[in-house]
Amino acid sequence: MIIGEMKEMLRDEYRETFARAESYGRISDLEEEYLEDCLADLGDLLYTAQEKGTPVEKLIGSNPEAFCRSYFSAFTVKDRVKHVCGTFFKDTWGLLVINLLLLVGDGLGGVDLWTIPTNWYTGWFLAFDVSFILFYNVLFSSVLRRVYFRIRHGEMIQTVGTICLVLLSLFLGQRFRDVLSEVPALLVVILSGGYILLYLLVVGHSNYRRTGHLFDPERKQRRSAR
Repeated sequence: MIIGEMKEMLRDEYRETFARAESYGRISDLEEEYLEDCLADLGDLLYTAQEKGTPVEKLIGSNPEAFCRSYFSAFTVKDRVKHVCGTFFKDTWGLLVINLLLLVGDGLGGVDLWTIPTNWYTGWFLAFDVSFILFYNVLFSSVLRRVYFRIRHGEMIQTVGTICLVLLSLFLGQRFRDVLSEVPALLVVILSGGYILLYLLVVGHSNYRRTGHLFDPERKQRRSAR
């Protein structure tokens, strides 16, 4: 069931509990599929309790923060590293394609491939992506989820903080793009292509050990069930 539809089925304290757990999960920057699975299970529990008239406190106890921390605790540091690597994997495709086009376009004229520089986009992208992942995942998200239940307007603070981090990352991208854009396009292709290949090999090996398949069949089933 879609998370929005599930939230509409809940009322009063049950909806408030679900909304706070959802906000806590998103502030924690959990992997989207893991978060949706957790929220779906929590929604079922809350809806069942609502229909039976069971108080929320009997499900989550008297400390919502402790409950959320425990409920999402299966997402470990190892999972967070995989999540960050997966995010960078998706973004790296843009670097690979753009620099391949540069090599094809300029290389057809007989130019030495190592002398073809990358463009400003590559420099800006690297500076922006790395700085945003560093500031949001490592600093902002870690701090905010620890104080979320102790402050008012946590969602608004998250929104404002995210905007500020985007602006900071844009500033850093602008500052360092000229320096990074001097890197040869061929080197960017080798590094980005190598990272993509390595990521696919690691994920494929992990899936094969766990399921006997290079591609996770359970993930496809979960996506089709939504």
